[in-house]
Amino acid sequence: MALPTAGDRALEEFTTTGTGTITLGGAVSGYRTLTAACGDGNTVHYVIVDPSDGSVYEVGEGVVSSGTLTRATVYTSSNADSLVNLAAGTKRVTVTLTQNAYNQLLADEHIGVTVQAYDAELAALAGLTSAANRVPYFTGSGTADVATLTTFARTILDDANQAAVQTTLGLVPGTDVQAYDAGLAYLDGLNFTNEATFKAGVNLEIGTDVQAYEATLTGHGDLSATTSGDNPHGLPLNKYLDEWYICCRVCMD
Repeated sequence: MALPTAGDRALEEFTTTGTGTITLGGAVSGYRTLTAACGDGNTVHYVIVDPSDGSVYEVGEGVVSSGTLTRATVYTSSNADSLVNLAAGTKRVTVTLTQNAYNQLLADEHIGVTVQAYDAELAALAGLTSAANRVPYFTGSGTADVATLTTFARTILDDANQAAVQTTLGLVPGTDVQAYDAGLAYLDGLNFTNEATFKAGVNLEIGTDVQAYEATLTGHGDLSATTSGDNPHGLPLNKYLDEWYICCRVCMD
């Protein structure tokens, strides 16, 4: 429920009788009209008194409009808390903060329930100056600042997953960039800077992985097993070695 409109130094006289709408007669000297103090068309809490009869009063809620006061709800009155049948003569009406409005304030302002309790982090955020393309962030406990958040950065932040980010950046594997391949990764790891590193990388290092070239071995690579009286065990010999072996056996005999 909305609270009534308050107004300072509002006091008017009127001569309306009965229980209906009051036609306001103007401000008492040194005061303002209800419309001047509260505005036209607003709900107010009012007090009516009769200066000629101190026992007559009415406290209620009404609407100020075009120089009139519509009496809508009575909270308390000299007529058993109902509308007072106003007698002839000059009466006065002013605006007030009724007990009803005060109770409403207490009911509507429960710290931590209807109003926010003080919080250092919220106070830090409230102390920042907002601007376009800025985002708040905490620099410590109870302290905050703002950082730049560009339009481009926001196009990434609103992406739901990795695939969406890759599409935004133009980095879709297999479409925009080369997808990972173990073979390509192996080749990249070889790091061939010269002939020596190439040979080492592919396990062709001469003297370690493969036989170095030897002229005396050229033409004698056809080894075969020959069994004879001089070579009873069938040792694999090439032609040159076989002849040398036989000659040695002849000389020894």
